[in-house]
Amino acid sequence: MINKCIFSAFRYVLVLYAICFTFLFVSTVPSLFGFTVTVQETDYHHLHRGDIVVFRDASSSSKNELVLAHNQELDVLVTAQRDSLPASFKVIGSYAYHLPYIGVIIEFMKDFTTLLVMGSILLLLFSYTLQPQRRIWRKRK
Repeated sequence: MINKCIFSAFRYVLVLYAICFTFLFVSTVPSLFGFTVTVQETDYHHLHRGDIVVFRDASSSSKNELVLAHNQELDVLVTAQRDSLPASFKVIGSYAYHLPYIGVIIEFMKDFTTLLVMGSILLLLFSYTLQPQRRIWRKRK
C-alpha cells in the first residue's frame, strides 16, 4: 500500500517537472540562451556619439529581428554624425544593461536537472525490481 502511494506521488512530481521544464526552458529558449540584453526606448535625437544602439532594418520582414551594434560598420552613429544614418534603418533604442553568460548557466542547470531526474527515475525502477516478492498465503478450507 505504501509503495503505491510513493509511486503515485512520484508520478505527480514527474508530471509537474515535465510541465515546468516545458514552460520554463522550451518556450523561453530564445530569451534565455546567450547574452541577455535589455534595451530602453530612446528617441533618435537623444543619442550621443559612442552610444550602443539597437536598430531595425526596414527591409527585414520580422518585427522581432533587431540588430545590436557598437563599433561596427553597421553602427554609423558611433563613427559618423547622426544625420548620416541611412533611411532604411530605424533606431529602436539604446543599450541599458546585460547579464553575460546567463544562458550558459541555465543550460548547465538544465542538463544537470535532467540528469538528476532521469537518474532518480532509474533508481526507483531498479529498486522495485530488487524488492523481494511477497507471497500471500491463503488458508485453504
